[in-house]
Amino acid sequence: AHNHIGDRRGRKGQTAEEIIAKMDASAIDQAVVFSYVPYPNNDYISEAVKKYPDRLIGFAILDHTQEHPEKELERSVLELGLKGLKLDTPTHGFSIDDFAVTGRTLEIADRYHLPVICYCGDNNYVHPYKFVEAAKRYPNANFIMAHAGILFMTSHAIEVCAENSNCYIEISNINACVINDAKNKGVLSQVLFGTDTPFNYFDVMKSCVECALTDEKEKALIYHQNFERIMSQTQIR
Repeated sequence: AHNHIGDRRGRKGQTAEEIIAKMDASAIDQAVVFSYVPYPNNDYISEAVKKYPDRLIGFAILDHTQEHPEKELERSVLELGLKGLKLDTPTHGFSIDDFAVTGRTLEIADRYHLPVICYCGDNNYVHPYKFVEAAKRYPNANFIMAHAGILFMTSHAIEVCAENSNCYIEISNINACVINDAKNKGVLSQVLFGTDTPFNYFDVMKSCVECALTDEKEKALIYHQNFERIMSQTQIR
């Protein structure tokens, strides 16, 4: 549920072909991809998905410093065929619940029942509690807390899931204990497998799931069933 492709200045980016090769090596059937946040290129994501429609699922990246980012989201969904939205709010200095900034964008997500994945961690911009008001105000959208509140707010992210059925945690860069905590709190149906390539490895995150769980049905929830349920709710025509 969390991968980056395209050009990136500084540290190396990765192409669609490079992530496909990594997926093949790690027995990954499908992956969500989006641009690097500072360098949005939704057209490239659309082209990659059209080239590998059975392997890649594309999400849009928006630049909220532009005047009408919601128009780019609607274009990305209706014309480019992308299926969700990726936000990384600290990059541009706002929170997901700064609705003067995000409101018109989240209205589009709510209209089409889109998944919205946003960095979630332990600073003021991305605290798990920031997702609560968004989830309540836009109940048709599904809000995915990327990195599950890394490092010290994972319990808060799990709490948010327990109280909001349209909130999920994505597990890239966290450890197996968080998956066990989610299971113990009864929210395993709101946990999504993610990797954050090229900054992490598919096999590393798979090992976290394998260490945390022994039941194959529980693993299946995290690996694909929970995400399939989210995607089945989208209303893009």
